[in-house]
Amino acid sequence: MQTTARDTGAGGPGAGLSPTLSLALLRMGLAPEDLSKGGSELGGLETRLLSRGETLLKEGDPPGEAFVVDAGLLQVFKRQPGGSEVLMAELGPGSIVGEMSLLTLEPRAATVVAARETRLFVITSRVFADLVRLSSAFAVKVAKLSEERRRELARV
Repeated sequence: MQTTARDTGAGGPGAGLSPTLSLALLRMGLAPEDLSKGGSELGGLETRLLSRGETLLKEGDPPGEAFVVDAGLLQVFKRQPGGSEVLMAELGPGSIVGEMSLLTLEPRAATVVAARETRLFVITSRVFADLVRLSSAFAVKVAKLSEERRRELARV
């Protein structure tokens, strides 16, 4: 796993953010002015590069960071009582992952593996908390997404 600092440019609302990150955060309820308010912090997010087959999150691990997929593909697996794993979802560019544990402070609910080389933006718990405080719409959308995912995982 390779981690690098993010170098960004300048511009309008969301200045310096990658288009994928900007669109993902807008879809998650942040308004363009919210992107501007958090722009310097969001523009400086670390990126993480995963190789094909590399594990990003392991079911049962403690909460830590959330991630936004910039490029590539992640697969989400849920462990079964007999030990086998079931593919629950595939997440591509613009998808957020790891948010459930940041909301609940509970252990990771699933294992997430790179299906191919994948580049991610790292959302630290501090940045995530700042986004929740900055935008109630973001907080509500993330909570709804987390609840949908929790229900899907419970069905298995």
